[in-house]
Amino acid sequence: MKWLLFCPLKTAMLLIFLYWFMRKEKFALMSATKITESAIKGGSTTVFGFLKYSSFGLVLGQFLGQLFSLLTLVWPMFKYERKNISSLSWKKMRLLAKEYSDFPKINVPQTLVDMIQFSGLVFIISAFFSVEILGQYSKAIRVMLIPLSVIGTSVNQVFYQKAAALYQNGFHLRTPILKLSALLLFISIPFMIIGILYSPEIFAFVLGDNWYQAGEFAAILIPWFFIKFILSAALSIPLIVDEQKTFLFYSVIGNVILVVSVVIGGYYFNDIYKTLYLFSWTQVLFNIFLALWLYKIAGKKKEITNDK
Repeated sequence: MKWLLFCPLKTAMLLIFLYWFMRKEKFALMSATKITESAIKGGSTTVFGFLKYSSFGLVLGQFLGQLFSLLTLVWPMFKYERKNISSLSWKKMRLLAKEYSDFPKINVPQTLVDMIQFSGLVFIISAFFSVEILGQYSKAIRVMLIPLSVIGTSVNQVFYQKAAALYQNGFHLRTPILKLSALLLFISIPFMIIGILYSPEIFAFVLGDNWYQAGEFAAILIPWFFIKFILSAALSIPLIVDEQKTFLFYSVIGNVILVVSVVIGGYYFNDIYKTLYLFSWTQVLFNIFLALWLYKIAGKKKEITNDK
């Protein structure tokens, strides 16, 4: 599997292209890329599953999906940006790398912190509860992440492009983020109510009776995911107004609260339901604090100097 060594480079190139086309507002192209990735990933995984290479197929499907989505962006990049590409120089690239050197230094730890919030929590829960409970919890999380990863990520990308342009022109971001957050709130309230009341029945009907408990877990976690969904666009504000360091600090604090909540629930209560209620509502309170901070920094304006 030496080809796996190319995965970091491939992923980095794909993200660079996606962010560039997002800046250029080529959203139709980005959507086509996502569809291509999902189709290739799902198709190859299914084929390898039939061929009894299920584990290998999952890895290769992910690799091929991203590879083909990258290839769909290569031609448009050279087609639309040929002039910009020809004007590149190592000197300009070094200057830009120096100017924005804090971005990878802060965003890489930020991404790791975000991954720990969901992936790392699985290992902590497994230390206190059975494999069956862990499986039910993992299924609940995977289902709950769908609106965050599909809708929330798309909203974040579009808002980031427009908000960055506003900020560069000297405007603050409070009005646009309030309007967008209010819209997300209005859209998600009915789904939150239905989810809290009927998640166990929905999980059992769609996934089978064996996943009824996963629906119970989802109903408990919905308030946490509800507020995360509302804040999905606002989370790009620290990157725009240069508050990444503070945001990283708050993210670490939030994860510490999450881990402590699970440990307290598992050790003292030894009850998965009480544990989920504890860390769900501590995260709700933390995200309310985070929302207030995001609103505060959204009031920042960039100083524009007019060179004459």
